[in-house]
Amino acid sequence: MHTNFQVSVVIWGDNWQPKTDLLLVIPARRGVISALKELKLQQWSRKGYAHFRVMLTVRVCDFCGAKSFEPGAEQILDEAFQREYDKLP
Repeated sequence: MHTNFQVSVVIWGDNWQPKTDLLLVIPARRGVISALKELKLQQWSRKGYAHFRVMLTVRVCDFCGAKSFEPGAEQILDEAFQREYDKLP
């Protein structure tokens, strides 16, 4: 017998106020697929755009297609941005 998983998801709107609250029911036979992906990003700074690339593990739910990053991805992004920001004139 397979059971279902229930996941509560909050979509945030303006001023960090909850915009939508969803309850996803994911069949137990489904899973999350992980893949290492290269992301090419640009971020505006007071010196102009900083362009950088990072390799992150992206997880995709094979039921609903929702995507998420591995734990610690924010720190990797911050460090990559800071490296390129420091190179800007």
